[in-house]
Amino acid sequence: MSVVAKKLSALIENAGFSYEFLNIASTSDPLVQEVTLDLDEVSLGVLFIARKLWYVDTHQQIDEAIQKGAVAVLVSDSSQVSEKTLHNTQVPIVLLEHEDPSLGLICARFYEHPCAQLKVYGVTGTNGKTSAVTYLADLLTALGERVAVIGTVEYRFEHRRLAAANTTPDALVIQRFARHALDLGATALTLEVSSHALSLDRVAGVYFDAVGFTSFGRDHLDFHGSLEGYRNAKGRLFDDYLMNSLQHGKTPIAVAHDDVEGQAMLGRTPGGVERVYCHVQTKVTSETKVTSETKSLSLVSDHSHSLKLNIQDEVSLAGITLEGTYATQQDNTELPAIKVGLIGDYHPANAAIALGMLLKTHQERFLDAWFSLQKTRGVPGRMERVILPDALSYETRVALVDYAHTPDAITRAIQAIKAVHQGALSVIIGCGGDRDRGKRPQMLKAALQEADQVWLTSDNPRNESPQQIIDDALSLAELEPALYAEFKAKLVGKIVDRRECIAQAWQGLTKEGALLITGKGHESYQEVQGRRYRLQDHEALRAGAWAEHKQLDLQHVPYLQSCLFNDTTLDENNHLARLLLLLREACFRPNGLVLRCLKQTDGEEPSLSTDHFIIHCHKAESSTFESYTNFSDFLWTQLAGFSPQHKEIHVLVSRFVGFGQVSGFIDEILGMANEFAYPHAELTIKTDLSDCKPTGGWSKQSTGPKIPSLV
Repeated sequence: MSVVAKKLSALIENAGFSYEFLNIASTSDPLVQEVTLDLDEVSLGVLFIARKLWYVDTHQQIDEAIQKGAVAVLVSDSSQVSEKTLHNTQVPIVLLEHEDPSLGLICARFYEHPCAQLKVYGVTGTNGKTSAVTYLADLLTALGERVAVIGTVEYRFEHRRLAAANTTPDALVIQRFARHALDLGATALTLEVSSHALSLDRVAGVYFDAVGFTSFGRDHLDFHGSLEGYRNAKGRLFDDYLMNSLQHGKTPIAVAHDDVEGQAMLGRTPGGVERVYCHVQTKVTSETKVTSETKSLSLVSDHSHSLKLNIQDEVSLAGITLEGTYATQQDNTELPAIKVGLIGDYHPANAAIALGMLLKTHQERFLDAWFSLQKTRGVPGRMERVILPDALSYETRVALVDYAHTPDAITRAIQAIKAVHQGALSVIIGCGGDRDRGKRPQMLKAALQEADQVWLTSDNPRNESPQQIIDDALSLAELEPALYAEFKAKLVGKIVDRRECIAQAWQGLTKEGALLITGKGHESYQEVQGRRYRLQDHEALRAGAWAEHKQLDLQHVPYLQSCLFNDTTLDENNHLARLLLLLREACFRPNGLVLRCLKQTDGEEPSLSTDHFIIHCHKAESSTFESYTNFSDFLWTQLAGFSPQHKEIHVLVSRFVGFGQVSGFIDEILGMANEFAYPHAELTIKTDLSDCKPTGGWSKQSTGPKIPSLV
């Protein structure tokens, strides 16, 4: 169904928050065609919501939004609205009590409560959210549901995929995404629910059928202030939001492990919520199995279930064997042994949470869900082995990428590899900027205690100095001098450039060695001073391996051996699609990408430097310029050696070839590349040698990220 326009009063009256009209009587009740936070989306009939707690304070954009046709403006800070604006406009300006809960409730009303019509599953926890949500989406898909996913890796529905700006986005993004997914045929929504989102009420207006809790450890104390504040933020999913779900007609279930933190979290649930206590253990014997059953079943009370998984053999790169038991007060169901391709004993723990969350909505098909776990695809960037080019198939060294970015996660990731790998283990760590500084030395400590070699580098510096972040981690020497003195010999490298650090760490591995690259996992960018640039750990590793193999400088490794090597979604013969991806990825660099189309006079060539990649369009090739697809085939063959050292591509067009036709084709191709996926690229085309300053990056701090759309 399409969303129908609604009166302003229908969005704000009796919605659970207070409001005040700042400039005109409340009898003004315009018709709202759409809701937005983004000035670029404002047109006639749109409700503009100004924000202070978003990426920038958009109260400064109120006047421009009104000029563009906004029918009403909602604000959260009346001091940011000038008296001139209040007196000179007939557009109602409304002050809201709170930003985020109000935003969520307004958007839920405007988009007609999509989360009440979908089966909604939410997972929180310090580590494991992405894994649990991924397994959950796979299991639901196997059971016939059409699943939309909101999480750290991306927001997606089937083949439609959007880059994730946050683990849990703003309420407008959630509600609009859910509405679009529902209209496209979705039946279920799974989402990671961060502590930030719970504190800021980004999930206001979301009503859950099941919630899960994966783990608890130190993280985000810069935001929450204390461990207890962080714990209470997570707990809101189990008390406040489950109560909201009950009040809106759902009968939710809550799932956690039967450890201290998990039991405390389930203890927060209101009456009427069923609970599932999960337990995972290794190397089960008949004696320990009885003890475990006794412990688990003792937790089962009214409206409670016990789900126990047993790891039957050693964890290896090939996976593990699981069996289990699902118990209620009335019955026990044995779960037959299955082989699951998971590395690390914490993955079964996250899979258990996912399975438990199905016990309310799909209890009658629980065994089907159990068997489908054998086919789960795993999580990008979570203990993921990097695939090398075929030419390096002789390699005995191995590299893995994992999202671990807390002390506990680093320890667990290293231990998981050491359990299945006998060779030396090197680990790369980096700490995020503008985040909890206190955990930086603790992350270094975890790595030094567990790994054979440690490399320090940048993660996402954001607005901090990368060197200062490394120095903060090295403060471990002052905080725990004895420990640092014992392990400091393991610290073999401190390299700010993450790409260079990954290459050197790989090249420094001994035969049969393993390299664990932590921190960024699935992320394909590095955030520096408010902008995001192209950098993916998998690509950096492949580039470093290829540089060693071919004895090249890292900057000279072609993009074909890094960013496009493992793209299995593209047909190798579809040169246009691959060209679009190459151009788009190349522009997401600190220097951006400039493509110049230049006329070449007889016997002359412009003065070019080594950072310019040159393509000659001679008469001999003119027969290939009949269409932009033919021309893209030509460009693709010419760009085989294009690499990070090249800041500009110069297409030199001889006088025997139509310059207007060639530049037109290039302009058309660049336009297509800019729409290839979200986020959009920033591509520059120049038809002369005039001075220009190219820019790269995925976002601009001055405007904030754009709101992605599935349709």
